[in-house]
Amino acid sequence: MLEKLGYNPKAVSSGEEAIGYLRSSSADIVILDMIMEPGMGGLQTYQKIQEINPGQKAIVASGFSETGLVEKALQLGAGAFLKKPFTVKDLGNAVRKELDRS
Repeated sequence: MLEKLGYNPKAVSSGEEAIGYLRSSSADIVILDMIMEPGMGGLQTYQKIQEINPGQKAIVASGFSETGLVEKALQLGAGAFLKKPFTVKDLGNAVRKELDRS
């Protein structure tokens, strides 16, 4: 979906991989699934990412309705919540809004 929108995404398969990637590279925005098994979930991953890169722009996604985990991620600085399934248009709007946010 991100490629269709003209972005150059880098995908990783876990929260631990995301943290490892961000220790040595940067990302304009991170899109996190709140439930990632096995391993760290989206909230714990975002908390660790914030330690590495305070202010990291992020969007959280979940197949479940907005939960306490989502609310906490938004309080920590994530800019949007996308409920799965979402459309390319929904994703594009959320990414653009988050990238434009100061």
